[in-house]
Amino acid sequence: MSRPLSFWEKDAFLSETDFTIVGSGITGLITALKISEKYPKARISVLERSLIPFGASTRNAGFACFGSPTEILYDIETLGEEAAVRLISDRWMGIKELLHIVKPYDIDFKFLGGYELFFKGEKKKYEETCSKVQYLNDVLGELANEIFVIDDDLEELEGIKGAIGAIYTPYEGQLHSGKLILKLIQKVQSQGVVLLNGVEVKHIEKLGNKHVLHSNFGELHTRQAIVCTNGFAATLLPELSVAPKRGQVLVTKPLPQPLEWKSNLHWDEGFYYARNIGENRILLGGARNFDFKGESTDAIETSDLIQSELDRVLKKYFKVPQDVQIEFRWAGIMGFGPENEKGYLVGTTSSSIAYGVRLSGMGIALATIIAKKISDLF
Repeated sequence: MSRPLSFWEKDAFLSETDFTIVGSGITGLITALKISEKYPKARISVLERSLIPFGASTRNAGFACFGSPTEILYDIETLGEEAAVRLISDRWMGIKELLHIVKPYDIDFKFLGGYELFFKGEKKKYEETCSKVQYLNDVLGELANEIFVIDDDLEELEGIKGAIGAIYTPYEGQLHSGKLILKLIQKVQSQGVVLLNGVEVKHIEKLGNKHVLHSNFGELHTRQAIVCTNGFAATLLPELSVAPKRGQVLVTKPLPQPLEWKSNLHWDEGFYYARNIGENRILLGGARNFDFKGESTDAIETSDLIQSELDRVLKKYFKVPQDVQIEFRWAGIMGFGPENEKGYLVGTTSSSIAYGVRLSGMGIALATIIAKKISDLF
């Protein structure tokens, strides 16, 4: 830091806290909210290195989802049925809990449903997945009746090219990620939590029964440090098995005509996804499987390779003008386990640093569950 702190700055903003949370994304903010409700007299601060959260919370697609059929089947195969169903249940309950914390209309939340699409050349895959829909509905039956429905006629998907079938769920929603963060910031500040932007924590150490956070503002002291930086967690906690994975997105300029479909769309085991924004914009993202190695990075920047693939997919599968204009292109960083392993991590290190990370691209759905588990540690 280039200048010494005044007494007022040090006393009001940077004096010792009871809890300091690193990362002001969805998980970090809801963790602050949960702890402030549990300990209303505690001094709590949330540190964010950027002007606004710059990992995944405001750079996602704004999906409130729990997994497409092929994703869930893959999770069952790799994690086992019990663990996979527990993870899906956490996502499901997490969305419900989020809508208790914030009002749906404050974050533009709408239950528009979601489709997993199958395109020409995927007939066998579609038939195999359809044959397992009843199984999925049975194993997820405690969550809702008939979570997935086979849709062969595609009446609601005019404007999609080349689809041969779909599997629909009415239980998916979409929201405005920026408004969600803004509302959470307002809520935690109303609870007396101090948010500090522009503070980059470089190292955390235990000193006696407290933690010292070494930052670009010098040493910050707290009784309990909590790391909620998801895909960037390994920077502060290298002992955790968290690997950054980049997700890229584009959004069109307003199209000449309103979209004929309005919902969440997934295909290719969730590696590609799309949704409407309003009446006439398309958000399209994913293609990480097009370059696994290149997208295993924490560099928050787009790549020509993935963006070109998204451009190609947009014109191939959606009825848009050939000269369709793209207004936004961005990237965000997710946190996965090795080999794309899913399953979040909540706990404390040997230095008593608490953490809630590795949300595996499901931060909107899982943040409330993880925040509650973190608060239960204290």
